[in-house]
Amino acid sequence: MRATSVCRTARALALVAAGALVLAAPAGAHLTLRPPSLTTGEEVLLTIDLPNERQAAMTGASLSAPSGVELLEAPQAGGWTGVVSGNEARWSGGSVSPGAVATFTVRVRATGEPGPAAFAAEQVYDDGESVGWQTTVTVLPPPAPPVRSEQHLGRAVVAGLLGLVLVVASLALLHRRRRRPLQDG
Repeated sequence: MRATSVCRTARALALVAAGALVLAAPAGAHLTLRPPSLTTGEEVLLTIDLPNERQAAMTGASLSAPSGVELLEAPQAGGWTGVVSGNEARWSGGSVSPGAVATFTVRVRATGEPGPAAFAAEQVYDDGESVGWQTTVTVLPPPAPPVRSEQHLGRAVVAGLLGLVLVVASLALLHRRRRRPLQDG
């Protein structure tokens, strides 16, 4: 292969990669959930950012949780009333103008197996249309329980006493050997 051919191929690959990055950013901007991971058994306040990408006002929103994730509470925010029913949280009573972003929160608890958990969101507009989005968070296993120091305290005391006895015995033996007179031979 010639150097110019390698250079053209490298440029083409760079353009394809740059194009993929430019096109991927808007596709990922439709729905954002923070934090990106949940720990099994822990309650987390999940933040949902829904940008209004249409020319109509957004007048409602919902978030559906997958099995293995409990929706506990949808707090009110900025004129929006949140309600949780089963695996769905709904917000109504507010309005988001075109180009603006609505931010909602919902208290959740992961109860299922670790792995990806796909959430679905829907935006409702004043013109009667709706748009749905999906995004995934990662469910992490619960942390390992900490080892309590009291669990091994008895063993540690016994080991410490044995070590102390060995040190004292060694010192006594060393002291005895030093005190013995040298024998003539």
